[in-house]
Amino acid sequence: MTVLIQGSGDPGVALVAKRMLAYGTRVEAGVKSQSQLPHPDSQLNFDYPFPLFSLVEEAIAKIGPIDASILCVQAEFLLDAALEAIDAGIPMLILLTAQVPPLASHRLIRAAHASQTFLLGPQSAGIILPGQVLLGSHPCGWYRPGAVGLLSISQGLGFEVAAYLSARGLGQSCCINLGSDPLGIVALEESFRYLTTHPQTKVIGVVGPFPEEAFGQLQEWAQQTTLPVLLFQPERVEVDASGSGRRDWISSKKRSPHLEGISVTYELKHLEEQMRAILLNPPD
Repeated sequence: MTVLIQGSGDPGVALVAKRMLAYGTRVEAGVKSQSQLPHPDSQLNFDYPFPLFSLVEEAIAKIGPIDASILCVQAEFLLDAALEAIDAGIPMLILLTAQVPPLASHRLIRAAHASQTFLLGPQSAGIILPGQVLLGSHPCGWYRPGAVGLLSISQGLGFEVAAYLSARGLGQSCCINLGSDPLGIVALEESFRYLTTHPQTKVIGVVGPFPEEAFGQLQEWAQQTTLPVLLFQPERVEVDASGSGRRDWISSKKRSPHLEGISVTYELKHLEEQMRAILLNPPD
């Protein structure tokens, strides 16, 4: 898989590039951001071991077709950068950028849908196939190869679940982070279907909390696969809307309806136990 990084040269992007390269990902080129600011930290000013270009088209003309682009540009430049990649025919875009204006996100989602471009994000950590390839910013040390497919919205919670399972001997086949941005579930269906077809995946863990409107979709897709599907809906904090500042723990049990074909769990320990039981006695 040939990978491009859009935003090369911006502070912090070097760390993402180095992490992917160290994991064996074929990052073949970078496209410089519209804003290239010097940074005093020498770690962020390293020499990129791949060529940098001003335009996506220039990169493709030099290195050939690109399979995926990792976008690390500043939020105000994301829409233009992503549309440039879509126009160039790159089939997969992973948007690491956070705090993208909603209107820009909506325009980008429409463009991706019209061009049949696979889009993760905004504010996504990307995809990792443990031991094989990293597309994004997942902390690689928290993953190990195995048979669990993970699909998450929250970056932090997705990382925590992977690290918890890895420490207990339950490795992962593929982990996809949709993105913490409210619009991140745009790739929910494609990501779920990819996990169901991955040859190493034996059980799927969907890491919430997911919005209520996603439950029906998850139930429908779960009923179409022979793989066991577990939904982890952790408890979460909600702030009193009256402005009092009071914070209450709201049990997700109150928010999660019965879902045909999906086992819902609320604690990591129970998630691990159910996955281990499935892997020891896989369904026929």
